[in-house]
Amino acid sequence: MSSGGGTGQSMNGRSIAREASCTGVGLHTGDRVRVTLRPRGEQGIVFVREDLPGHPRVRACASNVVLERRRTALRDGDGEVHTAEHLLAALYASGVDAAEVGLSGPEVPGLDGSAAEWLALVRDAGAAPRPWERARIVLREAVAESAGTGAIAAVPCRGALVINYVLDHDTPVIPVQTLQYRLEPASFAADIAPARTFVLAEEVDALRTAGLGKGATVRNTLVVAADGVRDNELRFADEFVRHKVLDLLGDLSLLEAELWARVAAVRSGHVLNAALVRRIRAAAGAAEAGR
Repeated sequence: MSSGGGTGQSMNGRSIAREASCTGVGLHTGDRVRVTLRPRGEQGIVFVREDLPGHPRVRACASNVVLERRRTALRDGDGEVHTAEHLLAALYASGVDAAEVGLSGPEVPGLDGSAAEWLALVRDAGAAPRPWERARIVLREAVAESAGTGAIAAVPCRGALVINYVLDHDTPVIPVQTLQYRLEPASFAADIAPARTFVLAEEVDALRTAGLGKGATVRNTLVVAADGVRDNELRFADEFVRHKVLDLLGDLSLLEAELWARVAAVRSGHVLNAALVRRIRAAAGAAEAGR
């Protein structure tokens, strides 16, 4: 019997099938970076910093997460990768659990601020079956994390990953938005992948002072002011909460396993998301040890 969660197997290991590339600008560094997806002969999403001596490799996993503001960052030895969450979400929703991702710089490009172009690149690369079973975590007991006014929890849910997200920025500029979403490839493409990153207009100067947002523009980031979105239009009336679900999916991909659970989040960002991933991994490990 497990006390928290269990790992299982499903018959759908998939790798990127062929090389596919694109180039774009990092939202925070402003660096122009080329990204190349390549097939991989074993499980795992591994970034390769091709701009650094020795081409250090950084696996996209919970143990390599480092806490940075407003993005998901990974580090292993001399290798570091920033703002990986949108690409990771596209791979995760596509069922791809094996890929090498070559980078010519430190930050995964922001492209249009969503995962739509990443999903298109993953589709261009195709997916090929691999002779392994994709790992699955079946949560058997609730786990939770909280900090300040944010909270996130996961409870058992048979046969699916369902996310309930409440976005509440405590400002009239962005009204409270809620979304319940069940992960499926088709609905991800239509309902989640196109949702773009956003920032309050009042936060922009502070972020720039902190050295962030060097590559952000009103074309790749929704800048939200009291009179609406600046020089852009929403793709969905609730685009902001949809983007938070996108970010959460990218962070959950760091489990390196399909997750069967219902995840409820209120004001959760990358830091709390990462904390929940560690909790789920620990629960799954305890369940395996108790068998």
